[in-house]
Amino acid sequence: KELLSRLKEIPLQHFLESHYGLEFKGKQALCPFHPRKSNTPSLTIYEDRTFYCFSCRTRGDIINFVEKHDSVDFKTAVEKVAINFNKPNHKWLDKITV
Repeated sequence: KELLSRLKEIPLQHFLESHYGLEFKGKQALCPFHPRKSNTPSLTIYEDRTFYCFSCRTRGDIINFVEKHDSVDFKTAVEKVAINFNKPNHKWLDKITV
């Protein structure tokens, strides 16, 4: 639980820029979860480190983003975020039940 809380404290915008190549204008970027009808950013990052897309209504935190973007389960998403930030804790990951 402690590791999960720490992972959710990672700055979401920085993570999405560096690991998924999203380009932000302020706190908004083009959403990768739906086809673009225009070049108007619809994905917004909030202060509580969550995101929301005003077009497709996808929302969540850093773990939810990885789950949806990479089409992986919760445990794999947690592991990907942890490894990307050099915080792997495989003993903890083994205890996750899906």
